[in-house]
Amino acid sequence: MNQSRSSLISSRLILVLYGALLISLVFSFRAVNSIAAGLLVPATLLYNKYKTGRFFSPPKPGLLFYACTAFFLYTCLSLLFHPVTPDDWRQLLLKTTLVVVPFVICCSDFLATENWKILRVIYTLTVAAGAIYCLSVSAGNYFSTGDDSALFYHKLVSPLKHHAIYYSLLVFFAILSLLESAGPGKWVGSKAIHIIVTVFLVFFLLLLSSKLIISCFICYLLYMLFFVKTLFKISRSQKAIAAVFIIAGSGLILFTNNPVSRRFADLFKGQTVLADRESYQPGDYFNGLQFRLLQWKLVPEMLTKENAWIGGTGAGRSQSLLAKAYIEKNMYTGNAAANQHGYLLYNTHNALLETLLKYGIPGMLLFIGICAAMVQLALHKKSRALTVSVVLLLLYSFTEAVLETQFGILIFTFFPLFFSRK
Repeated sequence: MNQSRSSLISSRLILVLYGALLISLVFSFRAVNSIAAGLLVPATLLYNKYKTGRFFSPPKPGLLFYACTAFFLYTCLSLLFHPVTPDDWRQLLLKTTLVVVPFVICCSDFLATENWKILRVIYTLTVAAGAIYCLSVSAGNYFSTGDDSALFYHKLVSPLKHHAIYYSLLVFFAILSLLESAGPGKWVGSKAIHIIVTVFLVFFLLLLSSKLIISCFICYLLYMLFFVKTLFKISRSQKAIAAVFIIAGSGLILFTNNPVSRRFADLFKGQTVLADRESYQPGDYFNGLQFRLLQWKLVPEMLTKENAWIGGTGAGRSQSLLAKAYIEKNMYTGNAAANQHGYLLYNTHNALLETLLKYGIPGMLLFIGICAAMVQLALHKKSRALTVSVVLLLLYSFTEAVLETQFGILIFTFFPLFFSRK
């Protein structure tokens, strides 16, 4: 087999594996996702060998690759600081995605070719297909039960066993790709299909009811309207009218009584000082903001109590220590008979706090290094899609512990690097 034919075969193999990676991410096939990610490493090495004569190519961008690798190596080193539990090994295996994704993208030029456009189409249509499936099943549930909650938030994506916020991110990135690539020669299928898919995904994004992502999308849309002349070729007065419609539509959604507005209104229930109390009643309700403010109090307390500011509490112990803190503060711990766990399984919902709790100050600084590398990449590339994705993911990392799930790590690392290849 000659070298050009081998290069072609390896290129097609990688394209199939990337497709499997994205499809399994959208449809929540975790086993397929893990297998595809693992196989991408040797496939990338073979592709490099046939393409350049070397298995390993210098990483581009290098800073983000090295930052992710350094964080992973430190998680390995942290096993020496604490008694190792099965959960430590599970966490370590999980964190390999932090190295795999940057390696296969940064150490190969595969996505710097026409393959990027092919994967963009595959990804966009897969997200749309997943949304159609979820909406069809949820609509059926709504018509059979009359419960409109089936059409919103977690229940909407429950047919895929997905997380509503993760799927909101996937939908947002699909919309971002569609809007940034709108134009002759760049349509997904045709202009009509491109517009229909975009409008449908915007509608689905609203149903998913993510406060952060909807807010970011509205800001992004207004920015595109007024500052990107190539996308909306209309007069200033027409832009002003469009802006009024966007703001009025947003107000209609946010300030009328509907499941989406209730998600936003929940932020203002209760008082933020709830987090300052020393103990609670099991019936006390924490909204998202109150619970996250509480974590900024609990984490320093636990680190001081465990004398763990430098080495952290360990990946295998952090959740049990959090659960112990919830119990001590008399927070809701569920109903064992109904297999409900209350707050006991809740992590810090903040990537910075989670890394600080598990790996101490060095781990936190290494995570900040990853974030700084993402910012540096956005500043260097000057790509709007990349910049928007980085800003959103950094904001998201302050509301969720993004490095604690397989899909969270994949989303956090893949999309900035993917948009950097455009």
